[in-house]
Amino acid sequence: MGLVFGAISQANADELVRQIKEVNNGTLSVFFSDQRPHYEEAILKHYGILQPSSRTGKRGRPKKARLVPRPGLVYAQVVKQRSKGRVVAVTTRLVKGSQADLDAYLASSPVSSKIK
Repeated sequence: MGLVFGAISQANADELVRQIKEVNNGTLSVFFSDQRPHYEEAILKHYGILQPSSRTGKRGRPKKARLVPRPGLVYAQVVKQRSKGRVVAVTTRLVKGSQADLDAYLASSPVSSKIK
């Protein structure tokens, strides 16, 4: 578990995910969060793999390598729809990974069989 105090920022999201990785030796492969955009980047920074760009055969500087999710990594968000300050609907969104990997994780989870 990680704990970071302060405003919601990319730096704090990075620190939280860094703490989580340190606690579980980097073996965690499933993440759930709210819709804050900072978590996706933080998860990729700490759990992604660097994928070099393929050569295009064109002149000029090659494209930079980019971070992609490692195989088996799953990141899903809980999406709350609000009306007049009240939550009127809750849905989920798979951001990274496959639905099959998410379903397998939920089926084996001792805590819950669905994202809440």
